[in-house]
Amino acid sequence: MLVTLWQLADQVKKHVIDNKAGALSSGLGLLSAQKPELIAGGLVLHADRQGHFRGTVLINDIAMPFMIDTGATHTVIPVALAKQAGLPIGQLGSSQTANGTAVIMSTDIASLKLGDAELKNLPASVSFSLDEVLIGMNTLKWFNIVVQNNTMILTLTDTASVTPVTKHQNQANFVPQPPPKHARDWRKTLVCENSSPCKTIYTK
Repeated sequence: MLVTLWQLADQVKKHVIDNKAGALSSGLGLLSAQKPELIAGGLVLHADRQGHFRGTVLINDIAMPFMIDTGATHTVIPVALAKQAGLPIGQLGSSQTANGTAVIMSTDIASLKLGDAELKNLPASVSFSLDEVLIGMNTLKWFNIVVQNNTMILTLTDTASVTPVTKHQNQANFVPQPPPKHARDWRKTLVCENSSPCKTIYTK
Protein backbone atom coordinates (compact mmCIF):
# COMPACT_ATOMS: atom_id res chain seq x y z
CA MET A 1 0.00 0.00 0.00
CA LEU A 2 2.77 2.42 0.94
CA VAL A 3 4.63 1.68 -2.29
CA THR A 4 1.48 2.35 -4.32
CA LEU A 5 0.86 5.67 -2.52
CA TRP A 6 4.49 6.69 -3.05
CA GLN A 7 4.30 5.95 -6.78
CA LEU A 8 1.00 7.85 -7.07
CA ALA A 9 2.45 10.89 -5.28
CA ASP A 10 5.49 10.80 -7.58
CA GLN A 11 3.25 10.75 -10.67
CA VAL A 12 1.16 13.67 -9.37
CA LYS A 13 4.32 15.71 -8.67
CA LYS A 14 5.64 15.04 -12.19
CA HIS A 15 2.27 16.00 -13.69
CA VAL A 16 2.22 19.32 -11.78
CA ILE A 17 5.79 20.21 -12.83
CA ASP A 18 5.18 19.32 -16.49
CA ASN A 19 1.95 21.35 -16.58
CA LYS A 20 3.69 24.33 -14.99
CA ALA A 21 6.48 24.11 -17.57
CA GLY A 22 3.91 24.16 -20.36
CA ALA A 23 2.13 27.15 -18.88
CA LEU A 24 5.39 29.08 -18.52
CA SER A 25 6.41 28.27 -22.08
CA SER A 26 3.06 29.44 -23.43
CA GLY A 27 3.61 32.78 -21.71
CA LEU A 28 6.75 33.45 -23.73
CA GLY A 29 4.64 34.78 -26.59
CA LEU A 30 3.31 37.58 -24.40
CA LEU A 31 6.82 38.57 -23.35
CA SER A 32 8.19 38.47 -26.87
CA ALA A 33 5.47 40.95 -27.91
CA GLN A 34 7.35 43.59 -25.86
CA LYS A 35 10.34 43.07 -28.17
CA PRO A 36 13.35 44.42 -26.23
CA GLU A 37 15.81 46.16 -28.55
CA LEU A 38 19.00 44.22 -29.27
CA ILE A 39 22.24 46.20 -29.21
CA ALA A 40 25.91 45.20 -29.46
CA GLY A 41 26.84 43.40 -26.25
CA GLY A 42 23.41 43.59 -24.65
CA LEU A 43 19.88 44.87 -25.00
CA VAL A 44 17.47 47.70 -24.18
CA LEU A 45 14.46 46.97 -21.95
CA HIS A 46 11.32 49.03 -21.47
CA ALA A 47 9.44 49.03 -18.16
CA ASP A 48 6.01 47.39 -18.05
CA ARG A 49 2.93 48.89 -16.36
CA GLN A 50 4.24 47.84 -12.94
CA GLY A 51 7.61 49.46 -13.61
CA HIS A 52 9.42 46.12 -13.97
CA PHE A 53 11.92 45.31 -16.71
CA ARG A 54 11.04 42.01 -18.36
CA GLY A 55 12.03 40.07 -21.45
CA THR A 56 13.20 36.66 -22.63
CA VAL A 57 16.52 35.06 -21.63
CA LEU A 58 18.14 31.98 -23.16
CA ILE A 59 19.44 29.56 -20.54
CA ASN A 60 21.26 26.63 -22.11
CA ASP A 61 19.48 27.73 -25.33
CA ILE A 62 16.02 27.37 -23.74
CA ALA A 63 13.90 30.55 -23.94
CA MET A 64 12.54 31.67 -20.56
CA PRO A 65 10.65 34.76 -19.34
CA PHE A 66 12.72 36.91 -16.99
CA MET A 67 12.44 39.95 -14.74
CA ILE A 68 15.35 42.13 -13.61
CA ASP A 69 15.68 41.98 -9.81
CA THR A 70 18.50 44.11 -8.38
CA GLY A 71 17.47 42.95 -4.90
CA ALA A 72 18.31 39.30 -5.67
CA THR A 73 21.85 38.14 -4.90
CA HIS A 74 21.75 35.32 -7.44
CA THR A 75 19.85 34.63 -10.63
CA VAL A 76 16.99 32.25 -9.79
CA ILE A 77 15.21 29.86 -12.18
CA PRO A 78 11.78 28.21 -11.66
CA VAL A 79 12.13 24.46 -11.14
CA ALA A 80 10.00 23.58 -14.19
CA LEU A 81 12.17 25.66 -16.52
CA ALA A 82 15.37 24.42 -14.87
CA LYS A 83 14.21 20.92 -15.75
CA GLN A 84 13.68 21.90 -19.39
CA ALA A 85 17.19 23.39 -19.57
CA GLY A 86 18.76 20.28 -18.04
CA LEU A 87 20.31 22.24 -15.18
CA PRO A 88 22.18 20.21 -12.53
CA ILE A 89 20.62 20.21 -9.07
CA GLY A 90 22.88 20.84 -6.10
CA GLN A 91 22.54 21.53 -2.41
CA LEU A 92 19.26 22.53 -0.76
CA GLY A 93 19.12 25.91 0.93
CA SER A 94 16.76 28.73 1.81
CA SER A 95 16.33 32.33 0.76
CA GLN A 96 14.47 35.28 2.28
CA THR A 97 11.94 36.79 -0.14
CA ALA A 98 9.16 39.35 0.04
CA ASN A 99 6.77 36.44 0.65
CA GLY A 100 8.87 34.83 3.38
CA THR A 101 11.44 32.04 3.40
CA ALA A 102 11.70 30.04 0.15
CA VAL A 103 13.42 26.70 -0.48
CA ILE A 104 16.07 26.87 -3.21
CA MET A 105 18.70 24.56 -4.72
CA SER A 106 22.11 25.48 -6.12
CA THR A 107 22.82 24.98 -9.83
CA ASP A 108 25.20 25.98 -12.61
CA ILE A 109 24.16 27.63 -15.89
CA ALA A 110 26.43 26.61 -18.77
CA SER A 111 25.19 29.46 -20.98
CA LEU A 112 23.03 32.50 -20.24
CA LYS A 113 22.22 34.88 -23.10
CA LEU A 114 20.69 38.33 -22.66
CA GLY A 115 20.24 39.84 -26.07
CA ASP A 116 23.64 39.90 -27.78
CA ALA A 117 25.52 39.15 -24.53
CA GLU A 118 26.44 35.69 -23.22
CA LEU A 119 27.79 34.55 -19.84
CA LYS A 120 29.07 31.02 -19.29
CA ASN A 121 29.39 28.78 -16.22
CA LEU A 122 27.27 31.05 -14.06
CA PRO A 123 26.29 29.95 -10.52
CA ALA A 124 22.55 30.29 -9.88
CA SER A 125 19.65 28.97 -7.82
CA VAL A 126 16.51 26.95 -8.56
CA SER A 127 13.20 27.89 -6.90
CA PHE A 128 9.95 25.99 -6.38
CA SER A 129 7.83 29.15 -6.08
CA LEU A 130 8.65 31.32 -9.14
CA ASP A 131 6.88 31.72 -12.47
CA GLU A 132 9.76 33.51 -14.23
CA VAL A 133 13.52 33.81 -14.04
CA LEU A 134 14.83 36.52 -11.71
CA ILE A 135 18.02 38.05 -13.11
CA GLY A 136 20.00 38.85 -9.96
CA MET A 137 23.17 40.72 -9.12
CA ASN A 138 25.62 37.89 -9.84
CA THR A 139 24.52 38.28 -13.48
CA LEU A 140 23.95 42.03 -13.57
CA LYS A 141 27.40 42.84 -12.16
CA TRP A 142 28.89 41.84 -15.53
CA PHE A 143 26.92 44.61 -17.25
CA ASN A 144 27.07 48.38 -17.39
CA ILE A 145 23.53 49.51 -16.58
CA VAL A 146 21.92 52.80 -17.53
CA VAL A 147 18.36 53.56 -16.35
CA GLN A 148 16.62 56.61 -17.74
CA ASN A 149 12.89 57.26 -17.55
CA ASN A 150 11.28 53.87 -18.34
CA THR A 151 14.28 52.42 -20.19
CA MET A 152 17.11 50.17 -19.01
CA ILE A 153 20.22 49.66 -21.17
CA LEU A 154 22.38 46.62 -20.42
CA THR A 155 25.81 46.30 -22.09
CA LEU A 156 28.40 43.67 -21.24
CA THR A 157 31.58 45.05 -19.66
CA ASP A 158 34.91 44.64 -21.45
CA THR A 159 36.24 42.40 -18.66
CA ALA A 160 33.11 40.30 -18.24
CA SER A 161 33.76 36.64 -17.52
CA VAL A 162 32.66 33.99 -15.07
CA THR A 163 34.85 31.60 -13.11
CA PRO A 164 34.66 28.13 -14.71
CA VAL A 165 32.94 25.66 -12.41
CA THR A 166 34.80 22.44 -11.65
CA LYS A 167 32.95 19.55 -13.26
CA HIS A 168 31.34 17.33 -10.67
CA GLN A 169 30.28 13.71 -10.86
CA ASN A 170 27.99 13.90 -7.83
CA GLN A 171 25.54 16.70 -8.52
CA ALA A 172 24.10 16.42 -5.00
CA ASN A 173 27.42 17.74 -3.65
CA PHE A 174 27.72 20.55 -6.18
CA VAL A 175 28.83 23.88 -4.69
CA PRO A 176 29.12 26.91 -7.01
CA GLN A 177 32.47 28.70 -7.02
CA PRO A 178 32.62 32.42 -6.16
CA PRO A 179 33.14 35.01 -8.90
CA PRO A 180 36.75 35.90 -9.81
CA LYS A 181 38.68 38.22 -7.52
CA HIS A 182 38.98 40.90 -10.18
CA ALA A 183 35.21 41.35 -10.25
CA ARG A 184 34.26 44.77 -8.92
CA ASP A 185 31.12 46.04 -7.26
CA TRP A 186 28.94 48.34 -9.31
CA ARG A 187 28.74 52.09 -8.66
CA LYS A 188 25.57 54.18 -8.90
CA THR A 189 25.82 57.71 -10.34
CA LEU A 190 23.04 60.25 -10.86
CA VAL A 191 23.72 62.54 -13.84
CA CYS A 192 21.64 65.69 -14.33
CA GLU A 193 22.04 68.04 -17.27
CA ASN A 194 20.24 71.32 -17.91
CA SER A 195 18.85 70.29 -21.29
CA SER A 196 17.70 66.76 -20.40
CA PRO A 197 16.13 64.86 -17.48
CA CYS A 198 18.32 63.17 -14.87
CA LYS A 199 19.48 59.62 -15.50
CA THR A 200 20.93 56.91 -13.28
CA ILE A 201 24.11 55.19 -14.50
CA TYR A 202 25.51 51.98 -13.02
CA THR A 203 29.19 51.30 -13.74
CA LYS A 204 31.87 48.94 -12.44
